[in-house]
Amino acid sequence: MKMGCIAVMGSGPGACAVAADTALAGYEVSLFDLPEFAKNIQAIKKAGGVQKVGGRREGFAKLKQATTDIHQAIEDAELIMPVVPTYAHKVFAQVLAPHLSEDQMIILNPGSTGGGLEFVRSLRDSGYRREIRIAETSTLPYGARLIEPGKVRIFLEVKELYFAAFPAKKNEEFFWIFKEIYPNIRAMSNVLETGLNNGNPVSHPAAAILNAGRIEYTAGDYYHYREGITPSVARVMEGIDGERLNLCKEMGFSEIPTLERLYSLGYTDRKDNLYEAYRNSKVFAPMKAPADLQGRFISEDIPYGLVTWSSLGDMIGVATPLMKAIIMIASSLNQKNYLVEGRTVEKLGLAGMGVKQLNEFLIEGVL
Repeated sequence: MKMGCIAVMGSGPGACAVAADTALAGYEVSLFDLPEFAKNIQAIKKAGGVQKVGGRREGFAKLKQATTDIHQAIEDAELIMPVVPTYAHKVFAQVLAPHLSEDQMIILNPGSTGGGLEFVRSLRDSGYRREIRIAETSTLPYGARLIEPGKVRIFLEVKELYFAAFPAKKNEEFFWIFKEIYPNIRAMSNVLETGLNNGNPVSHPAAAILNAGRIEYTAGDYYHYREGITPSVARVMEGIDGERLNLCKEMGFSEIPTLERLYSLGYTDRKDNLYEAYRNSKVFAPMKAPADLQGRFISEDIPYGLVTWSSLGDMIGVATPLMKAIIMIASSLNQKNYLVEGRTVEKLGLAGMGVKQLNEFLIEGVL
């Protein structure tokens, strides 16, 4: 099935990268964001599109439209791609619900950890009762940064993009649709397997928490990967990755170590350990630390990453003490209760399920 019209939701670096790259590939693309981000949209609307610097397809990408009117943005779209932070999934689902038709397909790009499940739940809570055609990726297809509104720099196009539909019985159908846009996708068994292969909860929170004093003292003026991830910090991250792999094993999923995934996606060369991989990565080298302890490395990747994984572990009997330690320290630092505020199995509608029942639900979409 050839997709003609695509609506991209968001106006940050990821959304601009997706919009520009798909437009340069020949698709008709509309870009939407919420009214509070009208400044970004107006800049893109005035220019008539997005300037993409770097990557295989480089240049000015003319868009069909850039708008804060959701109905106008998706009216002719066959595919809707929310490319927004994980914590924004619920809000975008609520905005989309009154305007979505059952023949339109949604692909969260990325769904990160639990995004597809929360998006479906939010659409239902907002009154949408028709069939929902939805899938997700585990990560953005690009490493990208905004130069200015409507101008995005690409420093990596990932070599492999993990993908799954919900329910997973739709995997093959949706896979071949999305593969036309991103030929490098790799099918996972379901959206929980994509969520357990979201790299950010391993790469970001522990290193940020263990450098909390440095972040506050320098306002993030150091290199997160090259300087913030020392051998001892990397060992903590490897411990967290081990807990993640235990979750994958218990669920019957592929056990892909972060070290292997970083290489297969193109972020690093082959190395013996995470310290060497992060320290020697040309992609990660220029990336600074967050400016404060409320940045997304903590405010997104803990409540919408580590909390979700740890909550799953509690439900299926897999211990996650290191994850919990990072969650608790971050909660104390920011005076929040991330275990309560975060995306738990209860909030995803999965509470009380054993492994067999959970996998059946992810395949069929119903209990």
